[in-house]
Amino acid sequence: MSPYKTKGTIKNWLFAIGLMLFLIIFMVCKFFATSKATASETIAQEMTGTVGNYADVLKDQLAVMTETAQPFSKLAEKYSDEDTDIWQDIVDTLCTNSYAYMVLITNKDGIGINNNSDIIDLGHVAYFSKINQEEQGYYYIESDGVLDKKALLSVIPITGSDGEKELVMLYYSADNFAGIMNEMEFNGQSFFMLIDGDGNVISKLGNEYSKFMKEDLNFFDLILKGKTAEGIYANVHTRMTNGYSGTFKVTMNGEKRTLVYVPLGIENWYVVAGVDENYVTKMENLTWEPSKNIISKLIAVLFVFFGLVLAAELINKIRFAEENRNLENIAETDMLTDLNNKMSTETKIARYMMTSPEKGAVLFVLDIYNLNKINDTMGHAFGDEVLRALGHDIRSVFRVSDVLGRTGGDEFTIFLKNIEGDENIYKESRKMLQFFRDFKVGDYVKYSATASIGVAVYPRDGADFESLYKVADQALYKAKKRGKNQLAFYNEELDKNHNQYT
Repeated sequence: MSPYKTKGTIKNWLFAIGLMLFLIIFMVCKFFATSKATASETIAQEMTGTVGNYADVLKDQLAVMTETAQPFSKLAEKYSDEDTDIWQDIVDTLCTNSYAYMVLITNKDGIGINNNSDIIDLGHVAYFSKINQEEQGYYYIESDGVLDKKALLSVIPITGSDGEKELVMLYYSADNFAGIMNEMEFNGQSFFMLIDGDGNVISKLGNEYSKFMKEDLNFFDLILKGKTAEGIYANVHTRMTNGYSGTFKVTMNGEKRTLVYVPLGIENWYVVAGVDENYVTKMENLTWEPSKNIISKLIAVLFVFFGLVLAAELINKIRFAEENRNLENIAETDMLTDLNNKMSTETKIARYMMTSPEKGAVLFVLDIYNLNKINDTMGHAFGDEVLRALGHDIRSVFRVSDVLGRTGGDEFTIFLKNIEGDENIYKESRKMLQFFRDFKVGDYVKYSATASIGVAVYPRDGADFESLYKVADQALYKAKKRGKNQLAFYNEELDKNHNQYT
């Protein structure tokens, strides 16, 4: 068999194996995602069911309170508002035998009696004017106008024997909500809310509520203010408007929660639970664990096999990449000083400006003096040694992340990243000056290497490399006029203040 035919056969087999592995991995990954999603959905349904049970208890208590009042309301229709003794007996009985903490019978103007035999006038109370006197309904009120308690109000319209409209009003304390909910539910890291159709919080329970909210917010404002998935506000608002239950994740004040919302079935009110995300994740993982173990083992076997098939190719690619990197480093490096060359220096500085426009930096442009005299006196070999030593020593002064480059025969460019604040800028400038005051090569000191240094601050003095380098070069000219081993800022204020430190 010819080598070309053998190579073709091997390629065909590799292609077939690769395709088979791809299909298997695709199916495993799909099952992986599906099983995880199923686990999440299962826990969401369980939490929704738990909250739904609490909602049913609250709904049943309100319904029982209203149903208990129905026959007494029919009885009250046989009397007029002048039969106060009969009405007094009715409200007393209703208050004793229902979940209501207060019961009133009033006329259409809000004047009537309560279970304490008090004559009550609700005509001036804001919520009374909003009551539909034609149909039985429920209302949430911030204050009942009598005992100043927050309440859920059930109103039953009746017609007295004299033909006048009357109202039987039963007040259910909003604080009863706390008695129904179990604060230790969901591992004791939960809170509950009862909200009306507009998202206003009627009642709340749990110490975790204040940690999560830290301020009283409307439920829908909470979704907007907290961190949620895109479009979650519209989705939740629509579902709640249409009476659906559900869950969604939100982060507020650093606290991650899964919010479970279930309709109460009365006046579009909702019971909401805030469940700690750690608890949710733990329960999902427990549900998902058996499937995950099987999938993980299968994927491990597949990857080991696939890894063996591709090992030789991968090794070749690594070698090629390493050689390519070495070539790139050679192309980017000044061979004498081992610093970045001119093109690499400009490219790296420009890349930083593009990726970090909000972060500060400092650009130093340096001209080295006495290099020609050193070459003439000691020879070019020693001059080259000076430049090599300069490149070596300057790398030890600054960070690996900074851009250090030789951009000309005796010109160096140093770009210090992430430098914020004038004091830090001055600190780096003093370090630069001190470096050249201390720098020497061997014992030769007749013509020591000194530098004039121009400084520009990014982005204060320039927002791109060209403009920043231009003003740094102007600062370099200013430094040269001052003499050797001098440093000048392009910014006049920085230059003035810096001279006070040197």
